[in-house]
Amino acid sequence: MINFIQKQSRTSALIVFTLLAVVVSVLLDYLIAKTLGHKLTTSEDLLRATIIPLVVFPFIISHLKDTLDKLQKQEETLENLSAKDILTGLYSRQTFYLAAEKQHNLSVRNKHPYCILTIDMDGFKQINDNYSHQCGDKVLMIFGKAANDVARTSDILARINGEEFAFFLSDTTPEQAKAFSERLFEKIRKRVVICKDKYIQYTISIGIGSNDCKDKTSLQETMKESNQALEVAKEKGGNSIEEFEGKRA
Repeated sequence: MINFIQKQSRTSALIVFTLLAVVVSVLLDYLIAKTLGHKLTTSEDLLRATIIPLVVFPFIISHLKDTLDKLQKQEETLENLSAKDILTGLYSRQTFYLAAEKQHNLSVRNKHPYCILTIDMDGFKQINDNYSHQCGDKVLMIFGKAANDVARTSDILARINGEEFAFFLSDTTPEQAKAFSERLFEKIRKRVVICKDKYIQYTISIGIGSNDCKDKTSLQETMKESNQALEVAKEKGGNSIEEFEGKRA
């Protein structure tokens, strides 16, 4: 019944359940009269049995509808909060892995390539230490906006942990993933963060793992390869883009 009420408009719910209440009220009045052996006066009994639910039931249904609508909105809000990282506006770690696994399976089924970008902010601890955690949070927030600016609606962008990020780029070759990374680099170079009257310039390192979906390479293996490429970028001093060039087992 609750699901039915939620799916109906307020007017529809009021009409349906008020009419139902009238029918039930008339039947109950008849059954009570028969049980007690009372003589029924059709017009009076029908009038009494009809007026009571017509007066009372619309208030009950209206209140119930309001309560259910509020609960549904609260549930949707909680789902959105758990799915998104509040600071950056990107997906959360858990949501990323669930969405990426689904997209991986779809890519394998259609034999469409995809790429995973693993991203780390260079020297982020120093930003927090030198400028404050408030400024560090602002850097993360600005980065989230920059990432969304260069991404497509089909891309899955997530903050995995602290200053670490993972992007799933569907229908994307390594060359296209590198072009995406370069656009992101250019975006953050042009967007200096201003915090407490100080200018903060930050850089990132990106590791690219690719899956052409022509063999049985899993999402986890592709993630591992992007992480290995990121390690190479960090070892070279950061502020760079590296593709995985190792051999698969």
